[in-house]
Amino acid sequence: MTSFYDALRPEDRAELDDYLDPIAFEPGEALFHQGDVTEGAFLVEEGTIELTMTLPGAETVPIARVGPGSFVGEVALLQDAHRTLTAVAVGKVRAKYLDAVDFRSLLNGNRPSAFMLLKEVASLVARRVYETERAILDLLDQRPAGRAVRPCDAGAPPRRSDFDPLPYLGAFPLFSSCARRDREEFVKLARVFEAPDTSTLLRAGETGTSCWIVVRGALEAICPASRIRLAVLGPGAQAGLLEGLIGVPQQTTVRVRERATLLELRRDDFETLLSPTSRLSYRMLQGISAAAIHEMERKNLVLARERRLLS
Repeated sequence: MTSFYDALRPEDRAELDDYLDPIAFEPGEALFHQGDVTEGAFLVEEGTIELTMTLPGAETVPIARVGPGSFVGEVALLQDAHRTLTAVAVGKVRAKYLDAVDFRSLLNGNRPSAFMLLKEVASLVARRVYETERAILDLLDQRPAGRAVRPCDAGAPPRRSDFDPLPYLGAFPLFSSCARRDREEFVKLARVFEAPDTSTLLRAGETGTSCWIVVRGALEAICPASRIRLAVLGPGAQAGLLEGLIGVPQQTTVRVRERATLLELRRDDFETLLSPTSRLSYRMLQGISAAAIHEMERKNLVLARERRLLS
């Protein structure tokens, strides 16, 4: 598996090397605990780390095991928060530690190399979200019948709208790093649609040609096999954005739950946005990173609960 470190360009790796400190852990030693303040992340070179979550009632549920090439605790690099998982060395572990303050000092340079570092960390979180969603869907397929929603019929397609979404965007986490001029530039790039109930936007197994941002109304993400609803996506939520970032097909079918106003960003425009070509690119990537972190935390909790129900 290609690691976060290996995916970087040589010049970006050289810049990052100055900030990486070697560290080792004995079997059973914790790298960090759930509830700790985030301070930095670990690039695993040798060994295995188990990630667990403690639910209300003090029940501990396994989330994942990661090995060499994995980055652990990457949320710390993007925002100040508290750890949502505990990480423990299964055997002897050798890693490199990257302090969040050092990483952010790189980003403050606003250079192309800093943009690529941020993009790789955001992609890493997005892949973690994708893998966790796959684990959730596998568990939902084992649940007894009774929670299925109606079949995903095609429904009427979305239609173009002259609605002005600009006044809404400032309240959405995706645009939290954007000034008004950045949001204005984004609106020029995107297209506005009104979508009726049951309109299907993205289908499981397909690589979407667009990603969608909810301005008003709600979408729902549905497990393709069991037809169990995985999530309801309200104003400010996105669909297809993280999949577009890492270039993978949809795992859920996304349709309109209630009449919605949506922003569509086509795949070619999205790829342009992910190049270090403008201030908007950098600000949007920060917003996408925040959205990925939120999704990862939410899906980790869903995975832990589903595993507890089936245990």
